[in-house]
Amino acid sequence: MGTIVDAVRALYKGEGAAIPDRTLGEEAARIYGELAPTRHDVSATLIALGEILADRRRRLRESAAAPDRSKRPA
Repeated sequence: MGTIVDAVRALYKGEGAAIPDRTLGEEAARIYGELAPTRHDVSATLIALGEILADRRRRLRESAAAPDRSKRPA
C-alpha cells in the first residue's frame, strides 16, 4: 500500500497538481482493489500498476485541460 501511495503522490506532483491526504488515501485504496487479482504475481502487479497510473495521468491531464465549468464563479 505504501508503494501505491508513493506512486500516486509522485504522479500528482509530477503533473503539478495537489492532492489532499484523504483523496490520496481513497485513490490508493481504489488502486489497491484493482491490483488485488494480481497479488500473487509480482510482475503482473507492477505492470498493472503502471497501466493504472498511466490512465490516471491521462485523466488528470484531461481534467486540467478542460476544467469543470459547473462551479459558480466567486
